[in-house]
Amino acid sequence: MKPNKYFPILIDLSKFRILIIGGGKVAERKVKSLLKFNAVITVLSPDICSEINQLHENGSLKVLFKNYEKEDLNDFDLVFSTIDNPEISSQIAAATKEKFKLLNCADQPDFCDFILPANIIRDNLTVSISSQGSAPYYVKYLKEKLELILSPLTGNILLMAAKFRNEIIKNHKNIDENRKRKLFQDFLKIPWENVLKDSGDEEAELLINNIFKENNG
Repeated sequence: MKPNKYFPILIDLSKFRILIIGGGKVAERKVKSLLKFNAVITVLSPDICSEINQLHENGSLKVLFKNYEKEDLNDFDLVFSTIDNPEISSQIAAATKEKFKLLNCADQPDFCDFILPANIIRDNLTVSISSQGSAPYYVKYLKEKLELILSPLTGNILLMAAKFRNEIIKNHKNIDENRKRKLFQDFLKIPWENVLKDSGDEEAELLINNIFKENNG
């Protein structure tokens, strides 16, 4: 039998109803990670940690103060089990399969339909790293190294790159593919991090305008 291979995919979590079973520190880590992506979350647990309670009180998520029952799954699409009880975890896994729900079960890879990668976020840039669940400690190590490479300005540069592309789509529709490729190449040649550090947004705007002028000549 082949080992599991999880397919990387980006989804709009705001369109799915998410249930997190458990209210401890593992649940807290899941909650904080998911909220970065506009997730709509309900936590199910008779007891919750102080951090989850604070998020509940400020309206960031809902809480069902009760023990798990099979019927609790009915109103949700994605389920996260964070409880440290193999017997109940097994019951949840069986119920999610029966009800065609997708399950992530903490520290129980055999029960998982999907896993969560480690993410580095710079505005609209998301870099995800996964070991297919085999060596999370090494993934953490790689994430820390990559975070040093991807400076805080990386997100700003991505926003500029998106604006540059939109300008081409909107106002340069009729240029051929070779000229379009040249525009992108000219953008990528500029050391944008140094420009933003040393001269700021105005200089960056001038450089972008010059790219269009030079390619219209």
